[in-house]
Amino acid sequence: DTSDGSVLYKADVARTWPEDILEDCQAYSINYDDDTAFSKCPWFIRANDYLLDAANDASRRGYATHSQALDLDVGRCSWSIPDPDASPLPPPRSGSRPCSDSSDCWKKKWGCDQANAVCECVQDPCQPLHNVSANRRVQTCTKDFVTLKFTNPLKITSGSEVLFAPAAISTVRRETMCSEAYFQDDTVVAVLPNYPVDSEKAQFLERWPSPYVFSVPNGGIYHIDYTGDVTAFSAEGDYGFQLLGTGSRAPVGDTDFAIIVTVKFLQPCKLLFYVNGRKVNGGVRRTDVTLARENGFGFQHATTKIAAVVLKGSEEVRMQALQVVQVSLAIAVDFDAFFADNLIDPAAIDNEFADLVPPDYAADYDPNGGNIVKQDPFVRNLASVLMIDPARIKVTNIVPGNRRRLREGRRLLE
Repeated sequence: DTSDGSVLYKADVARTWPEDILEDCQAYSINYDDDTAFSKCPWFIRANDYLLDAANDASRRGYATHSQALDLDVGRCSWSIPDPDASPLPPPRSGSRPCSDSSDCWKKKWGCDQANAVCECVQDPCQPLHNVSANRRVQTCTKDFVTLKFTNPLKITSGSEVLFAPAAISTVRRETMCSEAYFQDDTVVAVLPNYPVDSEKAQFLERWPSPYVFSVPNGGIYHIDYTGDVTAFSAEGDYGFQLLGTGSRAPVGDTDFAIIVTVKFLQPCKLLFYVNGRKVNGGVRRTDVTLARENGFGFQHATTKIAAVVLKGSEEVRMQALQVVQVSLAIAVDFDAFFADNLIDPAAIDNEFADLVPPDYAADYDPNGGNIVKQDPFVRNLASVLMIDPARIKVTNIVPGNRRRLREGRRLLE
């Protein structure tokens, strides 16, 4: 019942992974046996400790709560007390400490026993509803959920459909978006297997369908992992992303239905985003992607190959992946001479060069005003060889020459 726009009733679904996947991931976390012929634990979980650790933490498996997805300050005791050292009007002194429940807030160890202290424990927006029958599990929520629909182009090889599941949807922290860090040690992972062959849906469709819908808290950032490389589907059509059921009502606790979805492509590609056939221009930096942007606003990180796109409202976002050529070349040049002629993305500059870069360099950097594609002879000649516009060439990383030699030396030793 959301007629008053203030509360949402939701089933209190237990957190879980498919049993066979959970058992194999738990076993892998113990012995790290990477024999994939005997393990159903997906490769992307085995390769990332933030995801693998969730196999041994039930609170991080399955559906994420608003507190976990939005990094809400839940379970903390806050207080405000007069500062005795200030005069004549002492400003409040505030802070926070962890607590388990409302009664715990008043314990002396949190400093909430002092005079004029105001202490309150913040709860998750969804709480169990107790005045229902024992066999029903219902929550009341003051913030909304959205149903995410994600589809990949249909690819047929040797008469069989190419599957991309098991897939996983994980929470992502704003500061680590478009990286492999997800939500770090607090990452919540939901594993979605293929529908069973004998399921009603499979029988109706006469195929073995992969998962394509999942419910997530509104306002969060979520990463989708696939068992296969979804870049392989690009030649068959566009990828689709959409929020279902958002056009008939207003969200509870927010002004818009909106989330950010990130996807990793294992092969180089250039992404274009469309809404109703209209191309939506994207960002040049990871920080450009926020919930305030329009539906379909996207970005692709040049190094991690992780794309991020804003989903807002009910219109579907189509993502087109174009094949590109990626080359790796080396050039030795004096640092001062290099920066005298070029304006480089500060994110590409190695930390070892930090003391050589002007303090205001990052703040003054204009990604659309760089000179590297216009003046640098190496880049200009490279563009000529590839017969492409120099503006399409981007410097993604700059490292000290001695570090590269050390790195190559280590490879030879290994």
